Amino acid sequence: MSSIGGYWFVNRSAEIQAGQLTAPGSAVGTISDWQIADDISVDTDYAPDLSNRMGANKNWSVHRESEVGGSATETFKQQISRDYQDEYQSTTVMADAYDHGSGNDMPDSLLLDSTAAQVEADRLAALYATERSFWTVPIALNSQDLDTVLDNIGQTYTVTSSRFGLSGGKDLVLVGVDASLLNNKLTLRLWG
Repeated sequence: MSSIGGYWFVNRSAEIQAGQLTAPGSAVGTISDWQIADDISVDTDYAPDLSNRMGANKNWSVHRESEVGGSATETFKQQISRDYQDEYQSTTVMADAYDHGSGNDMPDSLLLDSTAAQVEADRLAALYATERSFWTVPIALNSQDLDTVLDNIGQTYTVTSSRFGLSGGKDLVLVGVDASLLNNKLTLRLWG
């Protein structure tokens, strides 16, 4: 992932595709114990750059208030002394693991209006209202059609296993695939 709110990858047609990170939705497929080729690993998503704040209308030339002429209003002076003309902070409570995101520095943004900043800050805060993890799941290559898996980056899979509390299944978003054709194995990187 190259950002908190989204991702990009090169698809199998050598085209750059972008997507928005969303909570797991309706599953397009299931991965079961019999398909899993090796040990599953789980890593907590610490989301180090997470923030419940978002800005819009970027100031491309930030000035100190003292650099502005005396005829400018106080409101204008304050506005051009910030990185963004409009700033929004979500009131949605994030999971305890993401306390560092409360009031954290705003991520870089090219959003053009305060409504878009509000929507994105609320979306990210809601996304991290639940503690998230990255799951690495190696599967046998013949258990899933390689083309289908590669076309489903950003889609949800249900992972079912007798380990890791997955006996009832867990919906996870596919965020990466590493193919090892010599070993006849796909390593899926899932998030949720």
